[in-house]
Amino acid sequence: MANRSFLILTWTTLVAIYLVILAGSVVRMTGSGMGCPDWPKCFGYLIPPSESEQVQFSPNHKFEKGQMIIVDDELLRAKGNFTSSTSFNSSDWELYEKHDYATFNATHTWIEYINRLLGALSGLFMLAVFVFSVVLRVKNKLSSTAVVLSFLGVVLLGFQAWLGKVVVDSNLDGLKITAHLFGALALVAVVLWIIRSAMGQSFLTLKPQLKPIAWVVFLFFLVQVFFGTEVRILVDELPRTELTKLFYTNWFKIHRSFSWLVFGATVFLLYKAFAFGYRHFVFRFIGILIFLEVAIGLSLYFFAIPKFAQPLHLLVANLLFACFVWILLARTHVDK
Repeated sequence: MANRSFLILTWTTLVAIYLVILAGSVVRMTGSGMGCPDWPKCFGYLIPPSESEQVQFSPNHKFEKGQMIIVDDELLRAKGNFTSSTSFNSSDWELYEKHDYATFNATHTWIEYINRLLGALSGLFMLAVFVFSVVLRVKNKLSSTAVVLSFLGVVLLGFQAWLGKVVVDSNLDGLKITAHLFGALALVAVVLWIIRSAMGQSFLTLKPQLKPIAWVVFLFFLVQVFFGTEVRILVDELPRTELTKLFYTNWFKIHRSFSWLVFGATVFLLYKAFAFGYRHFVFRFIGILIFLEVAIGLSLYFFAIPKFAQPLHLLVANLLFACFVWILLARTHVDK
């Protein structure tokens, strides 16, 4: 029963992480990445502002240290706690120098804030997994591997939180966003490994012939994800009315061409799995996901990158990643 409860908690943590990934893609789709220009607070508030008046100078108003206002297209931060006079006094404020983004959009602010809340929630779940794993280990009901992996998950989530701050401070630098994505994928892999450790002998078993094929497909897939992040950087740099220019760039052509290699390798993996008689859910799910990913990719091309398709494209890719990791973690069955 303890292990079952632990597995439920760990699966819930995985779902929470995927909600963060989905929320992050919505943040990028809507251009809300700088909705909160600082971190971990938002315009210096624990609960972000909802009205533009809240980020403007107000006479006879109590300001707390760190709270921000926008003056002449510049982001200013309160030096300390004070009550403003009837006129603006520049000595009460300092220029926020980590970046020069000084725009307030309530919708963007709350989209980014919800993304951060989901991140914090996933962190609490991961911490609970670690504490629970220690308790079970003391009772000799869980392996040491699961405890170590749970601790690694907490460390990775802390690193992701720090990297999120770096992304905001850099005003959404493309390479830092790419690192943030791969950090999330690493976290997914660790949580799946924890689940595999907790399930023990009941985890998926495969013939050894399938593992090399799965590794090749997995490596192809990671390369394709990297190409996709480079394309996504270009999408962010182009105006919405000029997105079709993306289709003539080298990164897009590489990403498009390599996708067929990933598709073919995945189909071959499924063919071999079915030939060996495997009908496990994970293989059926991969089949559905790979065809769905291709369909979404085609819609991105033929409909000039519709916004709704962007988060779906990333979500399906992340689900595929989890399926490939699940196969790679499988126990090897050798016929006697």
